[in-house]
Amino acid sequence: NTPGVTVTGLETNRTTYTARGFDISNILVDGIGIPQVDSYNYNNSDADSYFYDRIEIVKGADALTNALGDPGATINYIRKRPTKEFQANAGVSY
Repeated sequence: NTPGVTVTGLETNRTTYTARGFDISNILVDGIGIPQVDSYNYNNSDADSYFYDRIEIVKGADALTNALGDPGATINYIRKRPTKEFQANAGVSY
């Protein structure tokens, strides 16, 4: 949760974000901008946070320096990096 950022669920699996009254359409993955027309294009289905190390949200004037330069905010999804040690996770259900 980030103060000032509103998350709104649309239909069944889409999400839109707003900050300080502005749509957040400035979405980055590992610091690289994603081409899109509006804030609805990247989030056609909700991203699974399992694949991300962290999600950074930059609000205000700092957001103007990235990609589209939205005045509200910029969201940067930072993906997990491989590790030297083997890691595994398993689950069983019936």
